[in-house]
Formats: sequence, C-alpha cells, structure tokens
Amino acid sequence: MYKHVLHDHLDGGLRPSTAKELAESINYKPLLDIDNVESFFDRSSSDSLEEYLEAFTHTIALMQNYSSIERIAFEAAEDMHLNGINFYESRYAPFYSVNNEMTPLDVIDAVNSGFKIAENTYGIRSGLILCGMRHDTKDVLNVANLCLEAKDKIIGFDIAGPELNYPPSLFRESFKKVKELGVNITIHAGEGDGVNSIIDALDNGAMRIGHGVRIIEDINNNKPGETAKKIKGVTKQAAIAKATGKAKKGKAKKAKKGKKAKNQRIPKSGWLTGCACLPAFLAALPALPCPVPPASQSASEPTHHPASQ
Repeated sequence: MYKHVLHDHLDGGLRPSTAKELAESINYKPLLDIDNVESFFDRSSSDSLEEYLEAFTHTIALMQNYSSIERIAFEAAEDMHLNGINFYESRYAPFYSVNNEMTPLDVIDAVNSGFKIAENTYGIRSGLILCGMRHDTKDVLNVANLCLEAKDKIIGFDIAGPELNYPPSLFRESFKKVKELGVNITIHAGEGDGVNSIIDALDNGAMRIGHGVRIIEDINNNKPGETAKKIKGVTKQAAIAKATGKAKKGKAKKAKKGKKAKNQRIPKSGWLTGCACLPAFLAALPALPCPVPPASQSASEPTHHPASQ
C-alpha cells in the first residue's frame, strides 16, 4: 500500500544536525549560540501560530544557496522514505531564498534536484508546491506569476503565513490567474482564522484545505453546519467523480490492452491536510498530480549526502 504526505513545509523540517552544520558554515550566530538546536526548534508548546512560525526565520536563513537547498530537499525526501512514505508533497516560499546569486527558478531547480537525487536513491516521488506569503501581497502576486514560468516544475500553488486579517479573498486575482494556468490550488485556512476562512478558501478555488482544524467549530452534536455541509457536498461530488473516473479508466484499459494510462495521480487523500483531527464524514479528494513510482527500495540512511560526492 502506498503512503503519502500531502502537507509538509520544506523549511519546517530541517534535521537539527544539518541546521547546526549549515549555521556553522555561514556563521549564522543565532544558532551558533544554541546548545540544543533540536529543543530550540521544538515549538510544540507555542501559544499562537505566529509564535510557532518564528522558528522559520532561522531555517530560511540557512536556505540561501543552491547546495544548501538541494541538501535540505534531499534529506527531507530521504527522511520521508525512511518513515515508509512513497509520495511526498512539500511546499516552500521561493522568494525567501532569492538573492544576488539565486533566482526564483534557481530555488525551484535546487529543490527539485534534491528530490530527484532521493528518487534515484530510494524511489520516492516528491513534488513542490509554491507558497505565497499572505502577509505580503506583492510576494503572493510574484509567486502566482512564477507559476506561469515554472508550471512544469511544480505541482501546486498555496498561500501560507498568518491567517488572521489575511483572508484568501485578498488574493482573488492571483488565485484566478493560477487557476487559468491549470495549476492546482491548496490554501491554508481554518487554523489562525475561523470557519469563515475555510469557506473563503473554497470560494477562491481551493482543491484542498491546509490544516482546517477549526471546521470542528461548525459541527455540533455531530451535526455539520453550513460550511461543513458544503465540504461534505464537495467531497460527495469528488467521490462520484472518483467512481465515474474508475469506470471510464476500466473501459479505457480494455480498449488499449495494457497501455500505460497517462496523467496518473496519487491515490485519493484527505480534504483537510496537515491537521490533527478530521470529522468522520469528510470524504477524499484527488491529490495533486504526481506519477506513480516503482516500489520503494529498502535502504539505510547514507553517511554522506549523494549530491556532495
């Protein structure tokens, strides 16, 4: 059975040992003065989303050159493989790594290079979702425009960062542009902001909701409210589409006799992703496109990063 990770932030999963090593290589003092880097990045007791997100300031500081980004991407995919994952969807805000030596496309290429090394080593397939940072309107617009240039190198578009006071509707034109390009849309909503942000995300083209844990506020005595009903209705339609698609695919297989189907997708996954709890009635929606890989191989963690050899 294939296993999938649909919601992960590349800059939120650095190995502590790698963070320390990269900090030493560029003399990044905020981490050099820390004895226990792992504890420093443990924000499980944070009182707010904003406090939790502060840790990303330090990881992003370590992602300012091609080799570091490539290594971090490889190690992220490698860690997924070592945890039994076959398909990995990761997201990152590319303009956080743009500088005098790195263009937005360089950032994307570095991530994909790390993913490719992991694929060649372990068979795990990984894809990149570009993130616009919602507290920076210009950044969201730039990332949406970048989707046109990098359409064949990415699997989706997202907005992340503080949700409160930055609803999806603020970026309606960017979502419209991305949707017209045929790029998949997933939106963070329903965590830092309430249930209203979830419906706003759906209205702006979200195929999946990131986190969305506050949907529980729209469920009383196991009875869904209006927003939860809408999600239930959308997922029911998805289930029907899934069944219809399977029927059509079956007919196509008979007609083509063994030819490989094009545009394969990861098997269906949750409507709300990256969250701790899911209401039982939430059905499944398609994952973002990613070809099916060969069966993963068993391998031990390499001593050295392959890209550096």
